[in-house]
Amino acid sequence: FDDVASHRLARMLRETVTAIDPVARPVTTDAGTQEADVLVVAPAGAAFTEINAAVAAAQSGDIVLVKSGTYDHVSICCKSVSIIADAGATAVEIDGIGIANLPAPNTVVLRGLIVPEPTLPELPGFSVTACTGSVRVEQCSFTGMAGGPPNWVTGATGYATDGATVLSSSQVSFAHCTFVGGKGWAGTQE
Repeated sequence: FDDVASHRLARMLRETVTAIDPVARPVTTDAGTQEADVLVVAPAGAAFTEINAAVAAAQSGDIVLVKSGTYDHVSICCKSVSIIADAGATAVEIDGIGIANLPAPNTVVLRGLIVPEPTLPELPGFSVTACTGSVRVEQCSFTGMAGGPPNWVTGATGYATDGATVLSSSQVSFAHCTFVGGKGWAGTQE
């Protein structure tokens, strides 16, 4: 991107996030009102190659724009952030998304993301836990982990997991999303 294209993209993303969540921006802090920054994530050629690193670097209210690719599990805690798939992205696949302890009045917005099947043991594709802040999810797809034989060494039960779980969080909304529970295991253990 050149500077003009970056500024246009940032303005468009701010307008999109504001349309989704009118109170998301601008953010007023002790230092005054600030505009949202756009942090770009891509497998190569961007400031960040993993979504978690961009979320960690983001200030409350920033936008994480994700290019096509496959990314590690994403954890979000305690701040407003929007994670949005790039308009030109063919697929933004993530190995699970977890949001926890998001206090009011913070908001997390997720848009255009795919969790095909997480690889982390016994976790759902998407989880929200103990949040009093708002979580808004649009045009995303979540698949739970497939079941398998119990692993007696690690203690994993081998149970399939949900596409999504929401626990102790009343401000969660989904629009135009797909959820698939993980497939069970039909084998026997000898």
